[in-house]
Amino acid sequence: MSGICAAVRWDGAPVDPDTIIRMTRAAPHRGHPTHHATDSAHLSYQTHETHHPQRRTQPTTLHHATVTASARIDNRDELLPHLTTHLAEPNPTDAQLILAAHHRWGDDAPRHLIGDFAYALFDHRTHTLFAARDPMGMRPLFYHHTPNRTLVASEILQLLASGDVPALLHDAAVVRYLYGEFGVPDETFYREVKALPAGHALRIDRDGARVARSWQPDVERRERFIREQDYAERLRELFLRAVHDRLRDGDPHALLLSGGVDSGSIAAAAGWLAEQGRVAGPMHTYSWAFPTLPQCDERHLSRLVVERYGLPSVELDAEASAPLARYPDHGPHRDEPFIGTYQPMIEAGLAVARADGMRSVWSGDRGDLLAGAWTLDYLQLLRRGRWRELALELREHAALPGEGWSRALGAHLLKPGLLRVARRLRPRRGASRHGPSLNRLPPWLRAEHLEPAGVDPDADHNAVPPEALVGLARRQRYRLVFVPMHMRGMVWSERTHAAFGLGFIDPWSDRRLAEFVISIPQVVLNRPGELRKRLVREAMRGVMPEELRRGAAKIVPGPLFQRALREAAVATVRMLLEDMEAERRGFLDSVALRCHYEQVLRGGRDHSALWWALTLEMWLRRHWT
Repeated sequence: MSGICAAVRWDGAPVDPDTIIRMTRAAPHRGHPTHHATDSAHLSYQTHETHHPQRRTQPTTLHHATVTASARIDNRDELLPHLTTHLAEPNPTDAQLILAAHHRWGDDAPRHLIGDFAYALFDHRTHTLFAARDPMGMRPLFYHHTPNRTLVASEILQLLASGDVPALLHDAAVVRYLYGEFGVPDETFYREVKALPAGHALRIDRDGARVARSWQPDVERRERFIREQDYAERLRELFLRAVHDRLRDGDPHALLLSGGVDSGSIAAAAGWLAEQGRVAGPMHTYSWAFPTLPQCDERHLSRLVVERYGLPSVELDAEASAPLARYPDHGPHRDEPFIGTYQPMIEAGLAVARADGMRSVWSGDRGDLLAGAWTLDYLQLLRRGRWRELALELREHAALPGEGWSRALGAHLLKPGLLRVARRLRPRRGASRHGPSLNRLPPWLRAEHLEPAGVDPDADHNAVPPEALVGLARRQRYRLVFVPMHMRGMVWSERTHAAFGLGFIDPWSDRRLAEFVISIPQVVLNRPGELRKRLVREAMRGVMPEELRRGAAKIVPGPLFQRALREAAVATVRMLLEDMEAERRGFLDSVALRCHYEQVLRGGRDHSALWWALTLEMWLRRHWT
């Protein structure tokens, strides 16, 4: 866990040193600051790990460039042979690796870096600021740019604390948030602040600012094996490496362990690596107990891996930290209204982990997107007349062991077609047309709220795959891996963990895993009618306890959220829905919103979109009144 700030003048005036001091003081949870200052540029780095050998004092200078980096570079072994002439020592820090990569490859350096990173690099010779984020969006970076000056920081809060960035609400971002649209990558809730999108680089000089993509998956890469087992073995190899690279520092790490495949595979991989002597010490696990909601409790599954590998384990009472518990203690950050539904639960777990001396907390957040879901839809290709893509997908499917043309055509084209026809002919009993979606506005958000903000509710802001990425299934997988809401969630997770002095780590967000799953036939990952994440389960054979490998299942604690909305937090919700700041600002109709909530209390209506309205109101009251 760390943070960075930078201030650069383009008009020849000196940087006010108090600017960076105010910015670092606004985020003390990111650690002790160290600085590098010249007349025209001031860079700062914050960390709690000032004595760790891989965290030697930043900012770091090499030749004519200085970098401040919140980073963990994982492909060190591959990079070092290419950078020996640019490095002064054999065991460089991550910041030194980044500097050396820029001396070797220039602005193309981020494409060669694998890991979680956000950094700002100032070239004193060319008077240029270069900033970059990793493709998976694991470390945030925000900036404010004018012709005279640029400010960069890990949190918007720090930019606002500089004293020179106006806190002007971005109405279009607020309206998009209310109907669950998160797909404008550089947008923030402040008009004068931009987010650097994941997998992009920012280059600024006296001529202006330019943002460009720094990474795309190799669209020509198509991994093909003779045996299906070979796909599982390759996935296991990549996943074990992803876990190993994140454990290499020997720090005490914690895992929020459920009974699902994603966190279960992380715990099993960490235990297996420790058993093989490839990493030092076991991982600590934290699991949730639900005393009165046994349908939400997964400890009977999580204990299987805990007992198999002797992992230190702590059980936490989830019901003591239910959604909206002790409001406003767990409200939104100044940066944005977005918070997790189970924010009090998550923060309670992080507080315990920090008190136990953990340095980071892990999760398997991206596992569902990376390796879950069925992305093939032959019928859609057939209906659209995309014959070439259909033939390509079917040919790859038929070539898999145990499949063949008859199964590919019958089980995955003819049978689904007949089922869809049958569903259309079946009478719809009690089907509800209610419930928000990206293309349907919730009842409290109307056209008159959208028009002043210039928002088009039908605009598609989902992740756009590269045009050259062939195959509907592969393109759908790309959209899943980089779905905008999850990209926003990564920023929220990193910031939430940082507030407790903890790093946020997700091995399922390893770029190498993303590149692999996009490159393989999607039918290998999942098939209709079979256990979800079939390839992951096969990859974990011999690593994950067999009972867990077969029985792991995702259990969402929805009943806890529903009980909070309908029982424990009713007074809080009603208070938030009265005399609404969001309505005073013209964003919504509170009468329609209260009517919707009363229907939620009676057991009807979808409550998912209600959360966006509630968190926006919390945010406006806390930070804008």
